[in-house]
Amino acid sequence: FLAKRWSDSVSGFILGNEVQSHFHWHNLGRASEITVIREYHDTLRLGWLAVKSAHADLRLYTSFDYYWTDRHGPPDQTMPGKNLLDGVNALAKAEGDFDFHVAHHPYPQGLVDPVFWDDEDAGLGFDTPIVTFSNLEVLTQYLEKPVQRINGKPRRVILSEQGFNCHGEGSDAEKIQAAAFARAFAKVSAMPGIDALILHRHRDHPDEGGLKLGLLDLDGRRRPMWDVFRAAETPEWERAVAPYLAAAGLSRWEDALPTKKKLGERSGVGASPPYDGQIVWSGVKEQWTAKVTNALDWRAVKEPLADGKRTAGLFLHPKATGDAEARYSVSLPAVKRGERLVLRFSTRLTGPQPTPRGVVFSVALDGAEIFSQLVRDSAKSHPTSVDLTHGAGKTVALAFRTNARGDQSFAWAVFLAPAILREHR
Repeated sequence: FLAKRWSDSVSGFILGNEVQSHFHWHNLGRASEITVIREYHDTLRLGWLAVKSAHADLRLYTSFDYYWTDRHGPPDQTMPGKNLLDGVNALAKAEGDFDFHVAHHPYPQGLVDPVFWDDEDAGLGFDTPIVTFSNLEVLTQYLEKPVQRINGKPRRVILSEQGFNCHGEGSDAEKIQAAAFARAFAKVSAMPGIDALILHRHRDHPDEGGLKLGLLDLDGRRRPMWDVFRAAETPEWERAVAPYLAAAGLSRWEDALPTKKKLGERSGVGASPPYDGQIVWSGVKEQWTAKVTNALDWRAVKEPLADGKRTAGLFLHPKATGDAEARYSVSLPAVKRGERLVLRFSTRLTGPQPTPRGVVFSVALDGAEIFSQLVRDSAKSHPTSVDLTHGAGKTVALAFRTNARGDQSFAWAVFLAPAILREHR
């Protein structure tokens, strides 16, 4: 446990665990956002009354994982952390505000990779999909907004669980692990809104999915991160972290400090399709509403474009025979004269080699096929557009399909950036 500014810090309790992942970590089961917000608000209020009855200076903390405007599962199992914070704050203010605070878990975006400073979904804006060490100032600046304050002051933050995996074997992997902790702690130490950083974990655990997060390995051997951790908040700090500057991706430690600029609503990262025009529906954002059949795998992915940028898509890996299908119910908006509705996407195979038999990509509207294409090459995008204007004002069944033609090996099929746009003719 490392706590900053002990003179300004007090003890307290964390109520729940990663609550916006309520199905997996908060034991609430399947529930709507409004149910989670109401249940958690009421639990917090009761907890606050109990805590304050014992000691007026004790703090009560909510618990959040790093998903901010994004989620990692279906909407009856997960919700964006920002929605939970906003909802609980709104209920508290409507029914009598009380001083709950925030416990956040800013693990690196990929738990396996400790290099958080290249977290591609961690943007500097309040619409960022996730909040990791890379963009931790999003959380503290958001809590400084007047509507989020309690008694005119921002709610306090503790970082109650995070770790840095030793990715790979040997001294280089251990050096990067130590460098990641050094860079994270250098940043947090310069953020007065954060009171504590609690590292997970002291020693590797054999049943943690292969992660090696410990200061010590399974045999109890000290890793280099042990020395860096021990030196935190002591006169030995600068000497202890000096060997890790380059491994932390820095030319000087001052570059690890949080940005001083005031953040805005837009971060410039996320899953928005790369199109001009008004997007009225996004297959990626609505992925949890799809009914999926005959698929070996179905998930959101990000793929590089020709310009080096990455865009989101839907990975639909078919079984050897039959169509894999992801079927949505889509309410198409009405259009005015001179407007049209267009479904845009690109097809791509992402396997390590061309697929000799290829994969058939198709799209059906209310059961009738409106697009079909055989793709054999790998990593090449094939842009497509389909006019849907004839369905304007209706609720339709829109199905994305892939067919492996008898060979599911490397039939790694992706619909890139599937979206419906309102465009002018």
